[in-house]
Amino acid sequence: MPNRPITQKYTFGVEGYTEKWYLEWMRDLINSNTNCKNLRCEVAIPYIGRSPKKTRLRITSLTNDKCYFLADRETPDKEQDFIRLVSELRPRIGEPRITFTLGYCNISFELWMLLHVTNFTAPVVRPEDYLRAINNNFGTSFQNLDEFKEERNFKNILQPLTVQNIMCAVKRAEIIQKDNEENGFRQNSFVRYYNENPSLSIHEIVKSIMDDFGFV
Repeated sequence: MPNRPITQKYTFGVEGYTEKWYLEWMRDLINSNTNCKNLRCEVAIPYIGRSPKKTRLRITSLTNDKCYFLADRETPDKEQDFIRLVSELRPRIGEPRITFTLGYCNISFELWMLLHVTNFTAPVVRPEDYLRAINNNFGTSFQNLDEFKEERNFKNILQPLTVQNIMCAVKRAEIIQKDNEENGFRQNSFVRYYNENPSLSIHEIVKSIMDDFGFV
């Protein structure tokens, strides 16, 4: 009787459906790889919305899952929203003792998607400013960002991407963060993040997961 594969489970809180679809796509990509036949990736997403607290309360079992929260840094006028989110990553008294590791994108998740196919290092003012680069690099003609975020359109963009694209995105993100460190752009809190854009830390989470399955 063959050995049953070992399942590594990851629990995520996410702000929107594009992050959810991306994680599910990455899970399926890992599980379809023949090199991972003795390991299985499982992704749990108990809550979609900008609230680590609500995500924590919807986790129904105490396990050794690795817990993460993906969030956009967004524009300076939403600074207090981001600070509030960061403060919720650690549990308060009376809440389940689950601490989330933050994976952020500044300004938004579209930056992370672009890094899969290009070395995008330009600062932007608002998420909509990614649209031209998305159309140029993915061969699309979306009229607005909402079209990009439609389920069918977003999954069509994911479909041809590979493990190599993921690892290229990780390397490009590492270069961006290295530049931020060398320029002294640092914001310290319970987590470290940068106010400058582009900046991000989602690649650290993705790299850790890919490392668990031997891709790094």
